[in-house]
Amino acid sequence: QLDAYYKDIGKDYGGLNPESLKIHLPHDQSFQRHFVDALTKVERLKHVFDDLGNQATYTPARINEVVATMEAVMEPLGKLSAAEKIRSLVNKGESRLIEFKSTFGLDLRTQTREDRIVESSMKTVAGFLNSDGGDLLIGVEDSGNLLGVGPEIDKLYKGSIDKFLLNFKDHLRKKIGAEFYSLVDQTLVEVDGVKILRVNCQKSGKEVFLDGKDFYVRTNPATELLEGKKLLDYSRQRFP
Repeated sequence: QLDAYYKDIGKDYGGLNPESLKIHLPHDQSFQRHFVDALTKVERLKHVFDDLGNQATYTPARINEVVATMEAVMEPLGKLSAAEKIRSLVNKGESRLIEFKSTFGLDLRTQTREDRIVESSMKTVAGFLNSDGGDLLIGVEDSGNLLGVGPEIDKLYKGSIDKFLLNFKDHLRKKIGAEFYSLVDQTLVEVDGVKILRVNCQKSGKEVFLDGKDFYVRTNPATELLEGKKLLDYSRQRFP
């Protein structure tokens, strides 16, 4: 049966010598079982994606569920583009690990720079660092609508992306501290024609204080200021 299988493959590949297509396995039966098990898993994955493709084609009402499943499989494999990662985070909605901000420092109503808006983003970053990390997406409304930070860059930075990013890093240094630079990665990503700032925060190994005095943590899905006994209890548990 195997010889017939290889001969059929040889026909498909222009009459190649079937012997050259065979995979010669070691005689160790344990390895052979492991090898066959791996191939079986690959085939099962193929069937999963085939099934997802059929669901997307024939049951459009389930498209969001299908996309979420595919993204959950593809992301750990590094198969999502930067834009797809943003869409995936937006689709999940705000949570303990995800926060949306419409702008970094621009008041959309008055079209002026407002420190309180910048402060809000810095609180979120500090909260992520003091908790389990997370992603701050700037240029996204609470509803998940993608606004982009392009208008803010044009209005406050004369269209300079570099100045916008340097301004963010400068506030990070002043409000949180340069020692935490390595835990905060900011990337400007174009998604559906607009620019979204993704601020990915890792979990810090020591306490992070905003302006050297205020301690924030992430709850679900908000940023909370801890003081007094709550701060002491949390710090003892989180930073032993």
